[in-house]
Parts: sequence; structure tokens; C-alpha cells
Amino acid sequence: MRGIGDLIGVLRLMLPPWALGLLAVVVALWLVPRLRYRTRARQIRGAIRRMVRADVPTRAGLFAWTFELAADDVFLLVDVANEARKRGMNDLWDHALARLDDLATGRGEAERLRRSVERVSAEPMHPVEAALRIEALVDTGAYEAARERLGEALARHPSDPGLQALHARIAQATQAATTPTATPSSTLDADVHER
Repeated sequence: MRGIGDLIGVLRLMLPPWALGLLAVVVALWLVPRLRYRTRARQIRGAIRRMVRADVPTRAGLFAWTFELAADDVFLLVDVANEARKRGMNDLWDHALARLDDLATGRGEAERLRRSVERVSAEPMHPVEAALRIEALVDTGAYEAARERLGEALARHPSDPGLQALHARIAQATQAATTPTATPSSTLDADVHER
């Protein structure tokens, strides 16, 4: 902070007061859009992170809010697409690319993103590498993305025992997540009705 204070002191000695005011306005005009972009990009990344574990109504609200924040800003829509690709959220990825295609200035970015995904997905993945990525998705609770990736991996390596075991694990995890657990009062009610 001392360096900034020294810089302001030197500028006060070198420039007349009206020039300092003009310089402050120019610096503010330069900084405000960058601060706005950084703030919105951080909010978008946070919303997408929360979407991974959110229930359906909350996820729909976060989905809409993400695109309200991004509006028609090409750079923010690219951030949405990159974050969606990183988290395996294909619906968000598709919507971000569609919004980029709708913007005249975003078409080039949309094509660049599509080419980067085509290059990555064209590379064959070893079953162990696929299993590690899928397990990371399961550990974060992204079962839908994990099932999609597992389907792709099983299409490439249908007889791999590690992928078969992972398929069973995901099936158990999703079944456990959707099956209601018995409460003590419901087990007591069952005992009373049996007697």
C-alpha cells in the first residue's frame, strides 16, 4: 500500500488538480468493467458448483440465474461453457453454446469450444483413467455425469472388470440415494401392527 500512496503523492506534485480528477475518472472507467466481470464470473462458478448437488427445483433456479448473470457477455458465456464441461453438465454446456451461437460475436468462440471438445473426446481413454474420472464424479455426488461417462467408457471397453464393478457401485449409490430410510417411529408402527 505504501507504493500506491507514494505514486499518488508524486502525481499530486506533477499534475494540476483538474488532471488528477480526470486521471481518477479514466482509471475508474477502466477498472469498473473488469471488476464487474470478475465478480460475475465468480458468482457463475459458485452457482454451477452448487448445481452439481442441488435438487431439481433448486438446480432449475440456479440454471436460470447463471444465464441472467452471463446475459449476452461472450466472455461470461465462455466461462459458463468451460465450467459446465469441467463438471460434466451437458445441458448447461449445450445451452451456453446455443447462446453463444445466437450472438454474432460469440459464434467464433462457440466453434473454438466445440473443436476443443472434439479433440479431447476423440482421444481413446484407458479404462483405468476413465474409472478414476468417474469415481471423482461419484465422490462429488454428480451421479448423472458419472453415468454418462461410464456409458461412454463401457462402449469403448465393454469387458473391463473395473468398469463393471464401478457400474455396480454407481447403481448401488443411486439406489441408496433414492431409497427412503426407515425411521424409528415407522419401525415401531410396524411392530405394533404385527402384534
